[in-house]
Amino acid sequence: MVEIAPRRCDHVLLRQVLAAALLAEREVLVRGGAAFIDSTPEVQPLVSDWEKFIDSFRLGAFDINGDDLVFTPGQVRHGIYSFETNPYSSAVELALLMAPALSARPYRSALDLRGVTHAAHSYATDFVRETLFALFEPMGFYTSLSLRRFGFYGTGKGEMEVKVFPSRSRQAGSIIPACVPRVTGARVYISRYPSTLAYEQKDILSGDLGLDPATVGIMEIMNAAGSGNALHAHLDWGGIDVLLPHVIDAYSFDGSRVADEAALCDAVRVFANFVRGVVADGVLPAVVVRELVPYAVMTGSRLPDSGDPDAVEESLAVMRALLG
Repeated sequence: MVEIAPRRCDHVLLRQVLAAALLAEREVLVRGGAAFIDSTPEVQPLVSDWEKFIDSFRLGAFDINGDDLVFTPGQVRHGIYSFETNPYSSAVELALLMAPALSARPYRSALDLRGVTHAAHSYATDFVRETLFALFEPMGFYTSLSLRRFGFYGTGKGEMEVKVFPSRSRQAGSIIPACVPRVTGARVYISRYPSTLAYEQKDILSGDLGLDPATVGIMEIMNAAGSGNALHAHLDWGGIDVLLPHVIDAYSFDGSRVADEAALCDAVRVFANFVRGVVADGVLPAVVVRELVPYAVMTGSRLPDSGDPDAVEESLAVMRALLG
């Protein structure tokens, strides 16, 4: 059994531990893992779905040992996996959980997922498809994502398909070039809010990011089941299009409505400030670099710099313990 004692635990680290355990088929104990879940109500629906998915397909078993979480993985086989998340979870997180192990299988696999496709605690599907999966490719990992219907946090009922192809692992000398990035455009996604709000958010983005209004688009989502709002900023990163996402939840994890129009506009200003910080620092956000860690460890690839080296080092230490 591999014992992991993270200095700071979050759902990303926990998901990466489970993903690596499934890939390596190694039993793992996460010190404080159960205590983290118990003390973080917003994470509980997410972990509940992971446990339900793993149990449904006989991929392993969870156990609680005091404050610690024990996971005993089974064997992951290629195939088609169909699952529906609860309204306060994330289909994207489930796809990221399964992708490493499925990439090691000899044939293509598919994840047919329904439920929440856009949530603030995870990533927008466009970011995963256009940026994250594209950054996996220099290391020999090939994954695709098709969004069929938006499903926002608190409502769900979205649909997406993720295909994971057999990997051709290779060391990548440089996953992304070191350069001074620049913002080239942005987009507002809106569902079941007044269209005037979308135009107000567009004005904030174009003004705060110094963009020509013509480069800031609006997409009104007509077939989503519930309310939702998301923002994207496109950056030219040395010839690579990097998409930075921000999903604004309409509901909290307890089902209460949390986002009025004033709060939604304030969230745009916070996001624009974040994007300006990324451009000024010239390094990828830690949330992006952390998702590259398992694949970099598997291939010996060099990770790009990040805005939070400590968080990346934590993920690196855990992945090396399980995969190194």
